[in-house]
Amino acid sequence: MMLADGHNGPVMLARPTTRNRKVLEDGNAIKHYHGVHLGINVPRTVVDFARDLGKPTLVDPMTYVFVIEPERLKNRKTGEVPKWIASAAGTYGLPLGISTDYKPLRPAGLLGSDAVRAAFTEKVLAHQDKLFEGQMSLFGTQYDKYAQWSEEQGEKTQVPASAASPAVLIPPYFYFRRPDDEWYKAAWACAGDALRHRHRGQLIYPVLHFARQRLSEKANIDRVAGEYAGGGFDGFFLWPNDFREEKEPLDRCLGLVRLVRSLTESGKPVFKLYGGFFSMLLFEHGLKGFSCGMGSGTYKNAFATGGSRRKPESQFYVPALHRSLAMTDAERLLKAYPALRCGCRACRGTYGDDVSKFGHMGRRGLCESHFLNARRDELKACAEGGVLRLLRTIKGTAGEFASNALVDVRALETWRRAVEEGS
Repeated sequence: MMLADGHNGPVMLARPTTRNRKVLEDGNAIKHYHGVHLGINVPRTVVDFARDLGKPTLVDPMTYVFVIEPERLKNRKTGEVPKWIASAAGTYGLPLGISTDYKPLRPAGLLGSDAVRAAFTEKVLAHQDKLFEGQMSLFGTQYDKYAQWSEEQGEKTQVPASAASPAVLIPPYFYFRRPDDEWYKAAWACAGDALRHRHRGQLIYPVLHFARQRLSEKANIDRVAGEYAGGGFDGFFLWPNDFREEKEPLDRCLGLVRLVRSLTESGKPVFKLYGGFFSMLLFEHGLKGFSCGMGSGTYKNAFATGGSRRKPESQFYVPALHRSLAMTDAERLLKAYPALRCGCRACRGTYGDDVSKFGHMGRRGLCESHFLNARRDELKACAEGGVLRLLRTIKGTAGEFASNALVDVRALETWRRAVEEGS
């Protein structure tokens, strides 16, 4: 099952968690997203959900984590390295001590021995397939509490058949600062091993995980794109580390456009991990799709480790601004500017025209279902009307609030310019 099969617009891969899984598995929500992006650190219940869903799924082997110093990986509450890291290291057969004498992986451990590196790569690929062995039926129960979905007249929801394996396989990959550093060489070597040792029919999509600052450097973009485009891979995932679409300057956004365009010239599909509305707009330049959380998770910093003492706060996605805000900020904005309010089923049923009730959107599942409704509308608009129409819309929004200190529309103008000037 291919990631972009049967879609004439950008593909969104949802990132399920224990917190949002029940929202995503609701029978009406299933059609609001196209596939699933899992990390190997998710609980078994989340893996079973994705396995039973029947949508294209990618399993991130998260090999980048083994480079990080152990002190930075320790949970702030327990003072211990998370158990999933030790488990994954054992599964991968890593050449390092991972228990009490944990030692981070170094490039020499992979570049110094072709046999060690090839064995490591094979185990990383095999583990992604192994996660999909066996079945569990998760769709016998409907979660009416979360049935807050926008419906089209006459549209019926069908529970899909189970997926038998990940849509693609990801070789071991590591964060690199520049294309001449040792981690770039190690990731490239592992990706090559994956091509040589894959089984018949398996698709290999390497992850390019790099410092977002490199997007300002055309020479580095062109070198990386040229080498990977000519590497014989079946597709690519891009992960500029900690790339926050709402805050990145124009030159980096233009660099991402350049990288996407260069890789798509190979004729192979390109996806972005951890994206948002700007990633959707890059469909104009060949990006097939992106993964994201439910209203958050549009970026990820691989080095923000150690867990958090605080429960994650709900964020509200403001459709007209195409970004999420803290609940208090969103409420203040919607009270001041009724035109920014959302009319989806989740919002109508929770606060309607009475914004004083907006705080109820913080109840479990409501912000997530609202986000899926809004994202579904964005994806539909992109597929049916095209990116250029979306650009005209956001240009109008940016112009309407350009002189308003309360409504930040700078990102809208940056995205528009990047897509237009990157052509």
